[in-house]
Amino acid sequence: MAGIYVARSLSVYKLTFNSRGDADAIVDPADLGGKDVLDLLDSFCAKSAAPAQVGNDERFIRFGSCALSGDCAFAKFSSGRAGLRVSVLDTTILEDSGIEYGESMAGMVECRLLLRRTPGLGYAIACVESVPNGGGVTAPLTLFKRYVNGGGLGVTMKYEQIHEVEALDGFKGIEEIELRRYGKPDDVSSGTVVNSGLITHRVGHKRGLLMPLALFGGFLKDRRAVAEYMGVAVDYDGDEDLFVTLRQKDGRSRKYCMGKELAVPIREVLNESGEEPPSDEEFAERCVEACIRAEDTMDRLR
Repeated sequence: MAGIYVARSLSVYKLTFNSRGDADAIVDPADLGGKDVLDLLDSFCAKSAAPAQVGNDERFIRFGSCALSGDCAFAKFSSGRAGLRVSVLDTTILEDSGIEYGESMAGMVECRLLLRRTPGLGYAIACVESVPNGGGVTAPLTLFKRYVNGGGLGVTMKYEQIHEVEALDGFKGIEEIELRRYGKPDDVSSGTVVNSGLITHRVGHKRGLLMPLALFGGFLKDRRAVAEYMGVAVDYDGDEDLFVTLRQKDGRSRKYCMGKELAVPIREVLNESGEEPPSDEEFAERCVEACIRAEDTMDRLR
């Protein structure tokens, strides 16, 4: 059997720092009580090799290696969730592997993070890889924030998601809109999940004429507008995913998953389900590109 790979995505966050007790006193991430935020992430990873619980819920995380290069730090971590009784299937032979674990155990999956601190901007940007069955995209930032705030540096860290809709200046238009709708089980009461099929609706741009970027923001505000634009049923009570492919001004394309709810971050798709995920080098390159787009946008908004 060929390799089985899950889809991975990328979310981007802005990290800001201020003097403790004074929210208006912005602190440069290159000098947090005499320490650089990149060095702090490095020391945090070294001290966080032991698994830790995220808050008081079912999420757990364990940090691994961290490498510094110029204005960036590249870290690996594993995260997962407890609270489930799990039996493991051997997909190579489609038989029970005999491996089981209960609610007190958490299956941990490896993820990656890149932190970029460009001199003079007054903030840092974190790109976090999201993997299904992990502990959540904000889990590493939550623990790093706790480490910084409790490190006796006299500073407080905050983080907020950077919405790609705020960075549309870096794109020329929309190449493709894809709406995936998943069939519902025939009998939910039986407890058996039946794969009733997937219906994919796609709308592409005309030759030489991209779809307007204004549609992107409109889809965020009103998900019904997606169905109306694509000419499909508006009232659909099943699960669905929306993907939008944007073309950058340099001619390259980026695909984003917009999530099922407005509260879900817009995520850049790193690899589709069934495709091999990007290597560490490719992941770092994608992160740096995302950081540059975000920095350019926030610089214009100043």
